[in-house]
Amino acid sequence: STPLYSSAASDVYKRQTVIRNRGVTQNRLVPLECFFYADAKSKIEALSASLSKLGYVKEESTKIPGPGPVSVRLTSPAIQMAEEELHSSIRMMCELAANHDCVFDGWGTQTDRT
Repeated sequence: STPLYSSAASDVYKRQTVIRNRGVTQNRLVPLECFFYADAKSKIEALSASLSKLGYVKEESTKIPGPGPVSVRLTSPAIQMAEEELHSSIRMMCELAANHDCVFDGWGTQTDRT
């Protein structure tokens, strides 16, 4: 596992509390909005291509003004909001990002999505 996974994993617990408070059960299927960045557009494009093979949809890719990174937002296929499923998805995104020399910058979801 990557060092960033430890931080991302602890975030799952916090977000699950918020999600549960909004009435989302662990069996409910909800897509995740996933955020990544890299120092080159080619890295983001390669990562996006790999994730699209897994059913992720590229929502947006932007170059931050100046010498900063390129970022992308992708939406995952709907997954169960169970802790194990979330951890598995987060771990996979961290590892895939690292394999493409990108950084997984977090995730979110809209609880009103079905």
